[in-house]
Amino acid sequence: AIHAPVAAECIKIEDAGREETAQPGRQAPLCKGHGKPCREVEVRKEGPNKGRFFYACPLDREHQCNFFAWADEKGNGPVTPAERKRKAAPLAQSPAGPKKRARPRRVSAPDGRLERFVPKPSKKVAERIERAMAHRLFLIHAAVGERGKVTATVLGHTGNVYDLTLADRVDCTCPDFAKVLCGCKHLLFFLLRALGLPRDDPR
Repeated sequence: AIHAPVAAECIKIEDAGREETAQPGRQAPLCKGHGKPCREVEVRKEGPNKGRFFYACPLDREHQCNFFAWADEKGNGPVTPAERKRKAAPLAQSPAGPKKRARPRRVSAPDGRLERFVPKPSKKVAERIERAMAHRLFLIHAAVGERGKVTATVLGHTGNVYDLTLADRVDCTCPDFAKVLCGCKHLLFFLLRALGLPRDDPR
């Protein structure tokens, strides 16, 4: 039979009703196993090689050798699976490539605030508030700097240490904050449990 990588995308040579048409000006090579002129078969299955012709052993399925060669290859020599994969890969790739998920970015509010005012927490922030209240988090250090800038260090419940900043904008070094750019449980822990702000405080 034909090599497995080829059989996955081409028609079966002995299938009834499949047209095997020799292209003008081409001389079929001899199969390596029997020394007989090969059949020329067209790839019909959808894929990067649809419409291409290849040469294969002319005998029936039970007696076929493993000879395979693309008809449009120079010299009509056998094509290894590695070579076929390399040549077909550029055709299989999407011109635009895989779509990348856009990272969130900060946008200033229309009223001049650096952050958009939200009167009540979203569902995701509400979930993080619950985590901030329930998880074992510890305040390691906190300090107030110039212009009221607050910096703090929080020990997470998994043992990781994160640095917080509360100034014109808030920031945390945890992966969750980098992903969503909103209140993570470490910032909420500092505000609600360390500073004692009420849970319904709109700030």
